[in-house]
Amino acid sequence: MMAQLWLALLPPLLLLALLLVLVIWVRRLPAAPLPLLEQIDAVLPQTQCGQCGYPGCRPYATALVAGEADINQCPPGGQEGVVQIARLMQVPVKPLDSSRGETKPFRLAVIDEANCIGCTLCIQACPVDAIVGAAKQMHTVLADACTGCELCIPPCPTACIDMVAPAELQAEAAVPPPVVELEHPEASQPCIRCGACIEVCPAELQPQALYWFTSRQQEALAEQHGLLSCTECGDCNRACPSQLPLVQQFRDTRARLQQHHEARQRADAAREQHAWHVVRLARDKQERADRLAAKAPVVQEAEVEQVSDEVKARQAAIAAAMTRARQQLAARDNGEST
Repeated sequence: MMAQLWLALLPPLLLLALLLVLVIWVRRLPAAPLPLLEQIDAVLPQTQCGQCGYPGCRPYATALVAGEADINQCPPGGQEGVVQIARLMQVPVKPLDSSRGETKPFRLAVIDEANCIGCTLCIQACPVDAIVGAAKQMHTVLADACTGCELCIPPCPTACIDMVAPAELQAEAAVPPPVVELEHPEASQPCIRCGACIEVCPAELQPQALYWFTSRQQEALAEQHGLLSCTECGDCNRACPSQLPLVQQFRDTRARLQQHHEARQRADAAREQHAWHVVRLARDKQERADRLAAKAPVVQEAEVEQVSDEVKARQAAIAAAMTRARQQLAARDNGEST
């Protein structure tokens, strides 16, 4: 009896085990690489400024893939962006094309509300709908949505838009506590790989490996090895026999990583906002076309009615004139007969 039961259960158990092995194998497969267009678009700064000669970052990425644009046409991306695009397209690196503009620090648009006349020209120029307002009403910039493209400046008739650094907009923010600098002399010798820093790290990191990665500008590897978990307690500095400035180097690299992450977050948000901007423009264009199409028959009917009235008036005038002429002829004939 038990043997028959096991024989009955064996096929479904084997099938279940096979499915489990298949699921585990599929999950371990590497993710399919993104298309080249998506990879290039992901490294572009998403300012949508048009300095590359195209009406946005996505069209520029499309032109790159099609071989219609060069890799060095994006000033906001800087030389670092040129290197990333060259690596993706597997072509030699070129210097940034300075004729298209210079690479500037990230800045936000700010409207002098006292001088704003509510013309809405800046609202129409903004590629990510970061300016809100209405006709003859004060406008303002949504700082979280602004990409710093500067497209709102040229059409402003009162020159009331300035570009400022984000830090200048945080004058009323709480002042962060001062960073405590650890005193240490210049490193007298390179890392000797003694492991003393590893033994004293309270976060159980490997300061020795982190120092190698940060020294070589390998921020991604440093992040993978827990750089962001460092508490900057300074124990590794004090334990290092070579007196290496470990904490200071970790701090500088963390700052660069933070800037990179913030730039990526801004780019992702701007990409999504620009996509909605394009959809809104297409929707508004279609709505205008529908309104004009709806008005056209009414206008035509009014024109036809107006033409009909004019024709009727002319016909009535002609009929009256002919009636008068007949009366005059009849009167003349009667006069001659008498």
